[in-house]
Amino acid sequence: MTFGFRLSGQVLLPITMGMALILGGCTTTEPVQQQPVNQSTPQTQTPTRSGAPNLGQLTYQNAEFHLIVNRTTMSDVQRWWGPAHGRGHSGEFLFLNYTDVLHDNERSRMLMMTLYFSPQGVLQDYDLQIHEFAK
Repeated sequence: MTFGFRLSGQVLLPITMGMALILGGCTTTEPVQQQPVNQSTPQTQTPTRSGAPNLGQLTYQNAEFHLIVNRTTMSDVQRWWGPAHGRGHSGEFLFLNYTDVLHDNERSRMLMMTLYFSPQGVLQDYDLQIHEFAK
């Protein structure tokens, strides 16, 4: 069965029912309760015990040093940066999302990081994005 929109007798954007079901069930996310962010003052986090920088000080270079594929575990990450701000799964893989926002008189900085773990809790890949804007 095909669904679509009709315009002057032509069917546009056909979508089969099976395809919609397949695409709809690929990924799920679970929101994690988070404290509200005060955007006018910098967020402060206590330094981590293992020497990993807090999220506000994370750079591409020190992330590469700490986040080692097939070695870093989910327990390591949660010990360094606490509970994830979001988590979910895609197939058998679990992912954790972390975000950090900093606003001060000189700059604004936003960090977004997604870490992908195997079912055994071992890091398989990660995506880190850091955006900085001068005021």
